[in-house]
Amino acid sequence: MGLIVWLFLLLTLNVFEYGMIKSSKHFFNVMQNKRVCFNQAMIF
Repeated sequence: MGLIVWLFLLLTLNVFEYGMIKSSKHFFNVMQNKRVCFNQAMIF
């Protein structure tokens, strides 16, 4: 019983961490795109 709960917790933690990494990467890409657009606007 305890082993199943432990595996379930481990799995949910991994999925949560994976989601956090993906969302933070997406956020970073969006911020970089905004910065690039801002730089181009400053140049033009």
